[in-house]
Amino acid sequence: MSRLLSYLCMLLLLAGFTVLAEVRFPVSDSSLPKTAAQTWGDKSPKVEIKDGTQISTLNGDRKLGYSSIETNEGRCDSNSCIADGSLRLPETPDFSTPSDAIAISINGNITLPRPQDPTGSVYKVNGEAKLDGKNLTLTAPTTLYVGKLTVQSGGINEGGNPDDLVIITTGDATLQNSNVSAHIFSNKYLKIDGGSVNGTVTTDQLLLDASGVINGDEPTPPPSDLTCRITGNNQDFVVEFDVIGSNNVNYKDIVFEGGNESDTLWYNQEFQSGADYIFNEQRLASGQNYKLRIEVERGQGNDISRAHYYWVQGGSKVFQESKDADIKNGTITGTGVGLETLECYNEDVEPPEPDLPEQCDVFPHAVQSFTTGTNITFDGGSAVTGTIDAGGRVGFETVNKAFDTQTACDNQECIADTSLIVGEPDVMDFSPGDTDLSPGSGTHNIDAGRYDTVALSSGTYYFTGTDYQIRSLSISGGATVYFKTGTLLRVNKMTVGGGSTLFSEDESTESLSIWLRTGRALMLK
Repeated sequence: MSRLLSYLCMLLLLAGFTVLAEVRFPVSDSSLPKTAAQTWGDKSPKVEIKDGTQISTLNGDRKLGYSSIETNEGRCDSNSCIADGSLRLPETPDFSTPSDAIAISINGNITLPRPQDPTGSVYKVNGEAKLDGKNLTLTAPTTLYVGKLTVQSGGINEGGNPDDLVIITTGDATLQNSNVSAHIFSNKYLKIDGGSVNGTVTTDQLLLDASGVINGDEPTPPPSDLTCRITGNNQDFVVEFDVIGSNNVNYKDIVFEGGNESDTLWYNQEFQSGADYIFNEQRLASGQNYKLRIEVERGQGNDISRAHYYWVQGGSKVFQESKDADIKNGTITGTGVGLETLECYNEDVEPPEPDLPEQCDVFPHAVQSFTTGTNITFDGGSAVTGTIDAGGRVGFETVNKAFDTQTACDNQECIADTSLIVGEPDVMDFSPGDTDLSPGSGTHNIDAGRYDTVALSSGTYYFTGTDYQIRSLSISGGATVYFKTGTLLRVNKMTVGGGSTLFSEDESTESLSIWLRTGRALMLK
């Protein structure tokens, strides 16, 4: 695809992907169970450990997190169990059901997560979850909230990793001759009547009977938030991260914090319209791996910074969108289930290469506009060549000539022909700055960036970058201007005259693209 000759018509380490999702515990990481069975706070519930039962504690010290054990007939490790109130959880578990929990019913064999749900899903059963000779199996980590739990001669995650399942019950829980691998939090009464629990139990009241077994397995806390730090107020920087899609059920975000400000560079749930929310992503397919990248061009002086969002596919960047981002120095924190890696570092950032339409689709003729009410004005010795059949017709509503007998179009009179007006192309993003530039005569470099007014006259000027956004550009007084190949010049108003000359590094159609934003007239003097 060729690019426009002149556009006159106008949110860690880099690692391999692994599927990772976590369960949700109803307590903070610092309050996770420290032994096989315990309660919380200052509670002193009824605890019965009947003869013939067995508990394997986490440290082999026979200690359970209760202030007392009413019936202590079974064995902890190799001897009688020991009540140790200091092992009670320091905080009360949160037994309230999260708002994003998915409602299901359980009264027979079931596999979680369901095929239509993401890894790491949270489920709720409003009434009783009952497995009578049936099994709950897992294919990925899951959190389950239930009102009442009854399992008889059945199994839950049998033989699996207890870190893959957290069960939170608000009512009674009864496990009879059943095998369960999970971390169980019960707000009421937990009865283990035969069978086994691999993991931990945290209960109000506990009854272990009929040769029941608790095999203590210390829970593994979920990974901490990922962080990296950006320094240097005037330096461009890059944020790159790996993430697993989750249909927006599991919230993820990349947040920048510096001083008193906080900006969310990237997030994946409901769109937020505030300026401190930048890139919203809701297209990630559940269970799919993505490498994402945000590049930030630091604003200089009073100019605001500019952020560019990419997907990285096969090692190549695929541009998604650009937005203003008023951020300075600080720490970048990535949170959420499925966020795998996070890395940030200083690196010079170039704006994304614009995706311009095919030249012939936009410029079928020598010069034209795409809307009514436009005009082209010729001053002095200006001229256009290449009109249709060299007949002088141009695609504007009005032609303003310097004098009545002027023949500036293929040595013919320039004639306005509205039938040559073309369809409006896609509008490009346009955000000029507030810097004025008037370097005067001599030789000067014009750096890439955003400007309010740029006046070039009687000198030689080199546009050293490839992306410019200028509200008003004037080239006059015999100025000579050089552009780099692939330059995109976005302007609101542009005037070229006074014997000025524009050059590009080569003569290809990709040398220079000019986009006139909202301007109604192009002045050729």
